[in-house]
Amino acid sequence: MHAVVWSRCHRRRDRSFVSQHRQAATLLGQTLRQLTAQRAARAGPKYHAIGLGRIRYNTADILHRRSIRYGLSDDS
Repeated sequence: MHAVVWSRCHRRRDRSFVSQHRQAATLLGQTLRQLTAQRAARAGPKYHAIGLGRIRYNTADILHRRSIRYGLSDDS
């Protein structure tokens, strides 16, 4: 019985969560899938594995270095 009650509450909460995201997506002019993908991309720190350790890096810095390295900067 407890599992059934928890399941109903869980479903109600999920519907509310999706509804809020759908409203936000509509206001931003994006689909719910695009908004979810953007949120997932920003969810946590990005890591690059080197050897046995893991080193945190800033994604913007990596993209900037790649653009300079491959001549993709907007300055030219």
